[in-house]
Amino acid sequence: QRSGILESLLSTPIGTRSLVLSKVFSVYCSYLLLWGLNLIYPFFADYHLQGDLSAPLIQSTPLIGGLIFICSSSFLFICIGVFASSLTRTQSLAGFLCFCFLFIGLVCIKIFCEIGYLENDLGIYMDCFQQLDDLCKGSLDIRPLLFHIGGGFLFFIHLLLQSR
Repeated sequence: QRSGILESLLSTPIGTRSLVLSKVFSVYCSYLLLWGLNLIYPFFADYHLQGDLSAPLIQSTPLIGGLIFICSSSFLFICIGVFASSLTRTQSLAGFLCFCFLFIGLVCIKIFCEIGYLENDLGIYMDCFQQLDDLCKGSLDIRPLLFHIGGGFLFFIHLLLQSR
């Protein structure tokens, strides 16, 4: 907004929804590309250490479960980051806000699950650490994944940009 890019973007023939979705999905695709590049190492190590190990280095269940968790939870976290970025003008403050939102959300949900304030089903759907454990053990439940993907922050970002 300070550099004048927001006004020119909002005056283009694309809608606000398209602008927000393109921003979120470009960041999401870049993030997944970086994680995809990390997959080279386990396969490279497995190829070079094949004869030296008695057990296989790569186990498919934790690898696939971890990737599913990264793909689903990172969408919610990126939406929170874009939401925090739309609240302020400076990137450092947006980064700090995003960190605070995520830290408070993750820690509060974990604490509420530990003390029994959240019921079992709701706590399992919202607790990222429990979801990662379940996915790495091979237990795939679609409800926590839908919680991440349908986080609802796109709606708030759209409303925030629409109001400007």
